[in-house]
Amino acid sequence: MAALLFILSTSTLSAQTFSVLNPKVSQGDVVIVRIAPQWQGSLVCISGFGKSYLPNQYGDVFMGMGVDTKPNKYSLHRIECGRGVKLDPMFYEEVEVLERQFPETKMGRKITPVDSVRRKKESQAIQDAYVRREAWTDYTQGDYRPPLYAVSIADLITDEFGKKRIYLNGQTTHGGVDLKAASKTPIKAVNSGVVLLVARNFSLEGNMVILDHGSGILSLYLHLSKINVKQGAKIKKGEVIGLSGSTGSVTGPHLHLMIKANGINVDPLRFIDIVNRYIK
Repeated sequence: MAALLFILSTSTLSAQTFSVLNPKVSQGDVVIVRIAPQWQGSLVCISGFGKSYLPNQYGDVFMGMGVDTKPNKYSLHRIECGRGVKLDPMFYEEVEVLERQFPETKMGRKITPVDSVRRKKESQAIQDAYVRREAWTDYTQGDYRPPLYAVSIADLITDEFGKKRIYLNGQTTHGGVDLKAASKTPIKAVNSGVVLLVARNFSLEGNMVILDHGSGILSLYLHLSKINVKQGAKIKKGEVIGLSGSTGSVTGPHLHLMIKANGINVDPLRFIDIVNRYIK
């Protein structure tokens, strides 16, 4: 009897260590995990999907689900950061990832080549910026907001997240969402953060700003005609970071908005909806 009580009390204790706020998601969504305050610490991480995630200062973890995340049920564990040792081996939380149908378009042409030497330097600058993202500190202030004003932001979508473009010599996957914006339309920061990278005249992205919101969350604004901020600057939610345009590899003026959750491209508009729903 005493042994049974010990097992029950241990199970109850472990069950309080962390929880998944939205345990059923689709490809392209974000999973939010919250560690109970008494179990937080700089050496406590969450493992899942083959990765280790450091919680932010409030104990929240944001796990991006890529478009290619296999639909299945996945187990999450609380571990010691670095060594990866499970801190409560008997307890885990489960996440179910559902399949999502993404649109496809046959382009009828080949992918336009870019200067490989130039592109290598640009890609390295972007990757270097990604590595500098902040995981522990949360820079945000309140809820996330769309970068453009609209009665319904969905009405501005011209190209969806996850869309596959099939070319004669390969295919690409749309890593963000294209929003209708006439040239020189003010583009606002979706939340407060720090300017991680200011990129000018990049082959594909054109003029681009990457904001670090902390907690492993980045927002990217591509094809701008003008950039109003400097690298390293602190930006407030709703601040105009630049003007829309058609720089880079585009066919016309618009805003290509991307959000990365701990290194994974997620659906920007669904991210905003999910985070605003669960993080108060």
